[in-house]
Amino acid sequence: MYNVIYKETFIEGLTDLWKQRKDVVNMLTDAGMELDEGTRVYIYPNVTEFGKMNLLQGYYEGLDLDRIIDYGDLPDPLKYFDYEKFGRDYIATGHDKCIHEMPETGEIVLAF
Repeated sequence: MYNVIYKETFIEGLTDLWKQRKDVVNMLTDAGMELDEGTRVYIYPNVTEFGKMNLLQGYYEGLDLDRIIDYGDLPDPLKYFDYEKFGRDYIATGHDKCIHEMPETGEIVLAF
């Protein structure tokens, strides 16, 4: 189960679609995730090499999510991306996005 907290600080400059909490929740559930009230969702704008509006499936070794305060504190996801382990597969939605659940923490990461 997932607990979703919508972080306004992470959606600056994104389209109106992403400024509505219900749209983010709908996008996640459309991709087959079961969501409960309450897990953090981190949104990374324009950080992947997979194209605009893609969500990175990555691997964040040793990243302490509880200590992250805002977007500026986050490392480049590609630095921790394990291509051999994860390949380039991702969960696609109708909005041409993919989603990653961090393997150790269960946090959900959205990267555009």
